[in-house]
Amino acid sequence: MVKSVTTDAVEDMNSRSDSVVTVIGQDSPHTVSEVDSVNITETAPHSSNDVQWPSVWNVAQIDHFVNANVWLFARNGNLGCTVCRNAATSSLSSAHHLTISTEWSGVTVSHNGTTREQQLTSLRKKIHEHKMSYTHSAAQKLLLEQTGNNLPQMLQRARAVEINNTCKIFNTCYYLLQQERPFTDLPALVDLQRANGLDMGVLLHSRITAGDICEFIGDNIRKKLLADILKSDSKLSVMIDESTSKSNKTTLVVCLKTVVRQIATTFFLDLVVLQTADSASIATALLTCLNRHGFNDDVLSERLVCFASDGASCMLGRTSGVAQTMTKSYPSIITWHCANHRLELAVHDAACDVAGISHFKIFLDKLYSLYSCSPKNRNQLEAAAESLSAHVRKLGRVLDTRWVSSSFSTITAVLTSYCSLAEHFRQASEDTTRDSRDRAKFKGLLRFLQSTAFVLNLSVMADALGELSHLSKDLQARTMTVVSAHRKIHWLSVVFEARKTRPGQAYAEAQKAVASGEFRGVAVLDNGAMPLIDPCQFYQSLSDNMRKRLLTTASSRNMSTQAADADAALYRQLLADLEMLDPSTWSDDATIVDGDVAMSRLSRRFRVNERATIDGFRSYFESTSDEPPVELKPLCQAVDCLVVSTAECERAFSVMNDIASDVRSSLGIKRLSALMFPKMVGPKDCSAFHAEWYVSKWLASGRHSADDTDSRKRHNKDAAEYTHLHSIFR
Repeated sequence: MVKSVTTDAVEDMNSRSDSVVTVIGQDSPHTVSEVDSVNITETAPHSSNDVQWPSVWNVAQIDHFVNANVWLFARNGNLGCTVCRNAATSSLSSAHHLTISTEWSGVTVSHNGTTREQQLTSLRKKIHEHKMSYTHSAAQKLLLEQTGNNLPQMLQRARAVEINNTCKIFNTCYYLLQQERPFTDLPALVDLQRANGLDMGVLLHSRITAGDICEFIGDNIRKKLLADILKSDSKLSVMIDESTSKSNKTTLVVCLKTVVRQIATTFFLDLVVLQTADSASIATALLTCLNRHGFNDDVLSERLVCFASDGASCMLGRTSGVAQTMTKSYPSIITWHCANHRLELAVHDAACDVAGISHFKIFLDKLYSLYSCSPKNRNQLEAAAESLSAHVRKLGRVLDTRWVSSSFSTITAVLTSYCSLAEHFRQASEDTTRDSRDRAKFKGLLRFLQSTAFVLNLSVMADALGELSHLSKDLQARTMTVVSAHRKIHWLSVVFEARKTRPGQAYAEAQKAVASGEFRGVAVLDNGAMPLIDPCQFYQSLSDNMRKRLLTTASSRNMSTQAADADAALYRQLLADLEMLDPSTWSDDATIVDGDVAMSRLSRRFRVNERATIDGFRSYFESTSDEPPVELKPLCQAVDCLVVSTAECERAFSVMNDIASDVRSSLGIKRLSALMFPKMVGPKDCSAFHAEWYVSKWLASGRHSADDTDSRKRHNKDAAEYTHLHSIFR
């Protein structure tokens, strides 16, 4: 979807660049306003009216070259360099064996050529070559050291203006990145800001540059975060998932969960291209990716605590899955099957176990295809809803590959649109413009819709899927812990057990409607059109399958009984140990000895100091404070790194498809990954992005600034057939 471009965010960022810009190369930051207050005419006369400047330059050219090169000055029509002059007249050049250009220090640089164009080109080339020369740069560095890390004021001002204008370009590119705008928007946004009175420099205005800057920002935001993580000793978990991009490339998304600044944080790490999707290739690609970002074997051996993925055989296969490969290299890690995927498997199992659900699903799939494939039917449904002053919501599928929240949205849409659907079916079944086959189809649909069994089935599914949708969203939370997830799963299982005798709100309303013969203004009949779902059997199946699938570390239909029992035992032991860290779960007969045993097991598993952890627990057990002691915090933070759901991988795939849309499918995976990182992790408010550090790193790497003159300027191209009209619009 193409989004409208507003200028407020861009102008807010650039107004910050106009007001305060840090001067790079100083211990104490100075702002542009401070530098501007310094009188520099004593060192280099820069008046554009000075007759000493080369005669081939006009006033505009003098101002341009002086502003871009503040060290430039002139005498008798020749050019010189104040930096080289100061270095030559001091003892710096001889002390450091530096050969200063006598032409630039002696102000004897003049133009070559016979025509004015040749003379201008000659001067421009000489200025650029001197600016980029080693001698000039070394002289600047020596003057910096001599003056105690304070550049001459004129150089401060030049550097500040250069950074200022480049920051505006970086801010604009960050806006493009956050708004998922194409790189081709940059030239138009630069022109817009120029029209608003901002100085945007003369370079870095092309779509190619926009892509380079956005990728540069993304890469360096990621490097700054990973450097902070690697400096700490916090534990980490790895989440992976595999999918196909819009460019039909098989990709692996890698996410991490670790403690950053005392807070457990889940974030996208990188996107990796897979040549093949077998377990060996995935494991190799994962370890290569982690090593590239600084997580080498030594770091992983000490800090990796959990590996999580979906239940695909190549991921969690017992013989040669990725989890098995990771466990061989790092034996103490916990392999975890995503709780959200297991919840979907539990719902699918219940749907297969209970009679009547398949008929219900087929009918809703028919409604989906009826309206999604026919604009005519959709328009007639909206007209029927308008005649009843009712609302229509988009119909989707139920119990398919999407998560349970999507199925609940479809059930809610059918309930909301029930009377509108009935009215449309009735009108279509009596519409003489349709053929007899079409009318019979709508008559049959109306019969299904008015069936008491459908009303009761719809209501029981609304109650059950509403609860499951809420649990699914809770499990997706980045802050969800294993203990909290277990409690929520247990509570819902208890609720489903109770629903066998105490129906939910929607089902109770449907029972009353069936007894009265009318549901939401539509007559309902016991016509036997659809089999009835047994609520008791359905809820019991949901409860049993949730316990079987979710109260373990992994679950698969192909798993052996021995392996399933081992995973369930590991889950129970881990949960019991983790609950010893929560005073609200301690039983009345709990003792310090019980806690010592649990802390010892957890310390060995998470590789923290066992003796300090046990001492910390004993202090915690005897105290009345809710805050764990300092000795216990390393273990608590390691536990917080455990993964419950790989929903972050699904979020990453959604962002990937938003950025690499159908019209941008040619984006390379490396650049796509760099664009995804700040989109997911960076500040959403563009005014919170501070470009100065990134600009300084960009310039330090030898890249052009916005004020660099050694490149072609961008020229606007108007449609030639309408240029004669433009004067009318002024």
